[in-house]
Parts: sequence; structure tokens; C-alpha cells
Amino acid sequence: MSELAATTSATAARVLAAGSIAYQALAKSRGRAEPLATFPDAPYLQAAGHIIWVGVRPRSMHPRMVAVAEPVRSGVSVMFDMTAVVPFANPVHRLGDASAFIARATALRHRITEVGEPRGFGRLLGNDTPPFPLDLAAPLVRRFALALVTNDIEQIEQAAIPLLGLGSGLTPSGDDLVGGALFARNLRMPRNPAWQRLGARIITIAPTRTHAISAVLLADLIDGSTYGVLHALVDALIESTPFATVIDAARSLTAIGHSSGWDMLTGFLFALEPPIKA
Repeated sequence: MSELAATTSATAARVLAAGSIAYQALAKSRGRAEPLATFPDAPYLQAAGHIIWVGVRPRSMHPRMVAVAEPVRSGVSVMFDMTAVVPFANPVHRLGDASAFIARATALRHRITEVGEPRGFGRLLGNDTPPFPLDLAAPLVRRFALALVTNDIEQIEQAAIPLLGLGSGLTPSGDDLVGGALFARNLRMPRNPAWQRLGARIITIAPTRTHAISAVLLADLIDGSTYGVLHALVDALIESTPFATVIDAARSLTAIGHSSGWDMLTGFLFALEPPIKA
């Protein structure tokens, strides 16, 4: 059965900016996008087989995001005016001195209270207990974090799979946490075959454990293409900027969703813990 809702006409929308995935999808569909039948009230549409996300003056650009001048009504087909739009491209990060990058990430975890009141799995960054029902999954997250620190690929995969789809909302907490962790680890180990295979397996398994929107956003995280605010945090950790810049970047990330930003940040920081040496 098609994911597209049946439509006969389309409303017009002027595009202010578009991420690379959304831009390419709309170029193929000649600007037309259809509502997702399974999520008719969500700000997500489908164009040329790709899920895209529509927002007005969004806080953070994403490869699937289309920023429009005026709100778009839910549940209708949309014709996007792409005139003079240049696609937003995610930056490519070069860590250089990985030890300095990890040291600044560790310092951020130690100063996490300066970022704000943690939500979702973010409570675990301060060794606190997440709220119900995430508290029931805290042992799974701790197992996942330990596997990351010991760099045990098999254990990481075994701990990650039960977390997929865990939580509520369009992007369950478990998906954001696992995605944030794999995003961070791939920064440290780019083009590492073992990590590439792990990422590919998680991407393959995710649609069987979580819904379509979260599965594609998780795949984007694993592939290194995600929210601009997460890329900004990476840049702040790489560069020798005042630490207040790092705190500000982390605050921008944690503003995403109810707890999505905090869950991503938690996985990200868990993956950047100094490894245990044998």
C-alpha cells in the first residue's frame, strides 16, 4: 500500500531554505510533496520517495528540512517554489587532535548543569534516574554506554537494538540516543570498516523496531548528516573557542523537541568518553 495520501490539488509554499536531501527530492518531484498517510498531522511530507520536514524559521537546518515563508496546512499536497534556493550542505568535520576534542567533550559532561535541566535520558549524564517509563530502560542505556567505552562492537550492537523505538514521540528517546552515539563515534573513526558495518546493520534493523520518520532521521545521524546545531556543537568542541561557546551550542541542541536534543547529546557524550585501556 502506498504511503501517500490521496490528493487532487496542492497548496503553494515559498521556500526560504532547504537541506540537501529535501532539495534533491523536490528537484526530482518538480517541487511537489504529499502528506504521509500514517502521519497526516505531522510536519513531514514525502517527495520522490524521500521524507522531508517542513518548518517556519526553524532553529536548526537539517538535510531533510524545508524552511518556508508561511505555515503549511497539515494533510494536504504542497507545491514548493524552489526559485533561487541554494541547498544547505552539512559541514565536514576534521578533528585533528582527537584527544583535545574528547577532553572538551568530557569537560562538557562535567559541566552539564550549565546547559540546563536534563530531560529524557539526559538525566543519566548526571548519574540521575530518567523519568518513567525511561527509568525502566536505564540499565539498557548503561550497558550501551559501557560497551561504547570498551569499544566492543558486538556488545554495542546487542545493547543498541533493544533501545530502538523505545520512548514516545516522533523520534523515540532510544533512537536519538543511539543515533547521537554512532554519529560521535564515526567522527572519531571515519571510514572505519567495523563501524560502517555496525551503522549499516542498525539502519537495516531500525525500520522493524521504530516508525518510518524516526528510522530515516536515525539513518541520517549515523551517516553524519543531521541537525545544524549538532554540527555546531562539534565545531565548538574542535575549535579553541571559549568554553561558553560549547555550552551555548549544547543549549541549542537540547532545545530540539521535548527531550530529543538531550537524548542525542547523551548518546554523543557517552560515545566520547575516554576509552578503557586494557
